[in-house]
Amino acid sequence: MAAVLARCCWRSLRRRTPSMTIATEAPSSLSPAAMMSRVSGPTAATTTNSLAASHRAASTTSSSGKSSFGMHYERRGNGPPVLCLPGALGTGKSDFGHQLSGMSKDFTVIAPDPLGYGQSRPPDRDWSVGFIQRDATDAQRLMEELGYDTYSVIGWSDGANSATILAANFPEQVNRLVVFGGNAFVDDDDLACYDRTADVSQWSPRMRESMGAIYGDHFPGMWAAWLRSMRELHAQGGKICDDELERIQCPVLILHGVLDPMVPEQHPKHIKNKLGKLGKLYLFPEGKHNVHIRYKGVFNEVVTSFLKNPKAPLPEIMQA
Repeated sequence: MAAVLARCCWRSLRRRTPSMTIATEAPSSLSPAAMMSRVSGPTAATTTNSLAASHRAASTTSSSGKSSFGMHYERRGNGPPVLCLPGALGTGKSDFGHQLSGMSKDFTVIAPDPLGYGQSRPPDRDWSVGFIQRDATDAQRLMEELGYDTYSVIGWSDGANSATILAANFPEQVNRLVVFGGNAFVDDDDLACYDRTADVSQWSPRMRESMGAIYGDHFPGMWAAWLRSMRELHAQGGKICDDELERIQCPVLILHGVLDPMVPEQHPKHIKNKLGKLGKLYLFPEGKHNVHIRYKGVFNEVVTSFLKNPKAPLPEIMQA
């Protein structure tokens, strides 16, 4: 669902950018939620061996389960734990299917459905302002329950904002942070983009069917509730995780699709500026909102390299 805004806003927000060929991968089959869309180095680093030694949970090849408080999760692979947080109305499997399969040879990838989404229902979603903060707290609770003392986090869209809050609030647990499609605040232009998606009857049949497969008749009401929450947040000043950026202590990789119509380039640049030397910014010049799907091979390679060694240089062609 995070990527629906990219398609719905694209026509009105398209802007000119230099054409660059950056990847040769063909578009993949999109997961249900993702079907909606169509530098300087850090100061701290540890080795892969130290990452592997830092967690005490048993390695897992493939499993799914539900926490004691009702959070469904998918878990794949062996190695240091990596938590993946999905976007609005997204699920772990729909938003991070390519990472569950593509990164599991190097890591144990854990991808939950936030409470109120996907298979983490009931309970119904609590849409009051602060739900992104609650998602962060729930994510830490899940990882603690699964037995992980430390871990890395990847977050997309709303999940990027929750991941940022998680890293700020639990600095002893989060040792790497990867964010893309996120925004530390909501301004007037962001809100106008969101409002253009309000009438779900105008979405394509394919998009409506994708959300219907997960949420049935509840989907239109859930989307309307998300929009109301964004409007309320905007009315209260618009901050999502801007203050939390100042408390980040771990290395951070920010990825951005330059043609993302939902998240203009001011957002990743703002995040990078606030992080200073802790942050790296990696650009996909032809990418939109769903770079982890459209460029899944490059995305997984770059993120894997960063998680193993944040000080290692990124491939030059997309580095910023």
